Amino acid sequence: MSSDVLIERLDAVRRSWRAVETVTGVLTLVAGVLALLLATFLADWLIVAPIITAMSWNQIARALLDVALLMALAQAFRRWVWTAMVRVRSDDRIAVAIERQHPELRSRLISTIQLTRGHDADHAENVQSPQGSRELIAALAEDTLVAVEPLDFATVIARKPLKNAALYAAGAVLVAVALLAWRPDYGLAFARRLMLARIDYPTATRILSVTANGNIPHSSIEVPHGDALTIEIECDPTGVLPEVAELNARVTATGKTVAYRMDRITDPHDAQTGTDTRKGGVLYRAVIDHVLDDLEIRPTANDARWPDWIPVRALARPAVKNLSLTLAYPDYLKQPTETTTVGDLSVPVGTTVTVHAGLTRAVATAVIARRAGDKDLPATAMTLDAAQTAATGSFVVSADGSYRLQLKTADGLDDPSPVAYTITALPDQAPAVRITFPATDKVVTRFAGWPIRFSAHDDHGLSGAWLRWRVQTTGSDTALAAGASSDATDDVGAQELALAGLSLDGTAKDLEAAVTFDLRIVPDLEAGQRVEYWIECADNRPAAGDARGARGQSTRYSFQIVDAAALEEQITHDRQQVLSNLRDLQDKQDQAQKNVENLQRDLELTKPTPVPTPKKP
Repeated sequence: MSSDVLIERLDAVRRSWRAVETVTGVLTLVAGVLALLLATFLADWLIVAPIITAMSWNQIARALLDVALLMALAQAFRRWVWTAMVRVRSDDRIAVAIERQHPELRSRLISTIQLTRGHDADHAENVQSPQGSRELIAALAEDTLVAVEPLDFATVIARKPLKNAALYAAGAVLVAVALLAWRPDYGLAFARRLMLARIDYPTATRILSVTANGNIPHSSIEVPHGDALTIEIECDPTGVLPEVAELNARVTATGKTVAYRMDRITDPHDAQTGTDTRKGGVLYRAVIDHVLDDLEIRPTANDARWPDWIPVRALARPAVKNLSLTLAYPDYLKQPTETTTVGDLSVPVGTTVTVHAGLTRAVATAVIARRAGDKDLPATAMTLDAAQTAATGSFVVSADGSYRLQLKTADGLDDPSPVAYTITALPDQAPAVRITFPATDKVVTRFAGWPIRFSAHDDHGLSGAWLRWRVQTTGSDTALAAGASSDATDDVGAQELALAGLSLDGTAKDLEAAVTFDLRIVPDLEAGQRVEYWIECADNRPAAGDARGARGQSTRYSFQIVDAAALEEQITHDRQQVLSNLRDLQDKQDQAQKNVENLQRDLELTKPTPVPTPKKP
């Protein structure tokens, strides 16, 4: 039928129209995609890469750009391609478009399409149309078919947008190809950055590698606290090589950044092995003298910058966090055990010191190293607790010196400069004894009884006192000159008398007492002999071979033994000498008195006469 031919021609126009619009959308999409990629590249290159320097944040910013790019691409595809693919133009719309293109049809085509569609609908519903109506519609369709047969329906399809889209797409492709041909390295870097790779755009200077203390860091750098860190970078020799590079070090806790100068290495050979440390590039080196905090480092050379900050972890060295000392004094001192948190010691010799140390981290070994003068003493191993963060050890103080705690962790870290605590060993001094009366040599008879007063002091406590003496004969090898003392260690033939009733229990440090030395207890004394005597006091310190403790002696004095007649003659002579001295003093006093009286008289005679004051009229 004529109407079927018309519908087939309209279907052909519909398919062609959809195909043209779809191709136009695809070409437009190609141009749009390339434009979006260029805009994304410029945003990444000019904004994200130079401003957001932390690689992790840089990746986040690029991920946001990727999301925006994908959303824009999806919107462009939906608008330019998908809409054209799913668009369905009705027969009436196509017919109206054809009649606008060919006004000579005078609505004949649209009328035929509508009437034919109505007749077909009635036929589908089994509605019987009048015979005249069917014949009229058929005649109209036949006449319309004859009228449109020479017409080209495809002229209603607008092909200029297709040509423009093709031009845009071709231009965008040419620009993209030209840019990629000019800088393929930038294109590759942009593609990798779109895939969130940890990479920067190519630069004139290219950093090939970074080494820390001779090793390439894989994730982070670990440096013992306080040690030096040497950073070297190797640059591509085919690129631009600056005279110096720069190492930025940022403190993790505070964010403070310090820049270190990286000097170009003219002699890259290793100082120990003599080997060339380069891999074909040019080396630059910087040294951080002491790593005291966790850092992040990032080298730059000219326009090149390492892609990311490299973490540097300062490994904590073992150290003493807190210290407690238990002091157990020698038993004979009778002093209670003491505890102190002061590391320096000033204690009696023989004191047992137990060190309790809390540590900043777990250790594998801990020892107490001691020195006495310039000599090292055997080290003492310390016992660790279950967590290995507390150590206990002890030693006995024997001499002046020092001690320090040497700690080492399982990974070999130690404290390179442990605190050296001083040890002052206080030797137990022998008691100091002094005779206060008579404190001089005397001439006496063998029947004399002299009171002897004395004082004593000990640094810890007195435990006993004795009066000691020995007899010497004048003219013998052991005779003493008047007022002289024998060797304090020469006690051959000495006798002693323990002084009772002094209440010396080893805790009293001071003593003042008296004892009467009755010479009648010394047997067989004769004139011409000398009795040397002294006072001895003992403390609690055990002395070798003497259970009475260490002793201190006073100065030694003596009694010269004479007979009674000689003593009486000596006393008479001394009395006369004293009386003579008294008479001389009396004469001198009288003469002085006369001189004073004469001086007063002379002053009275030379005194001027006072002038009377005139009376007022």
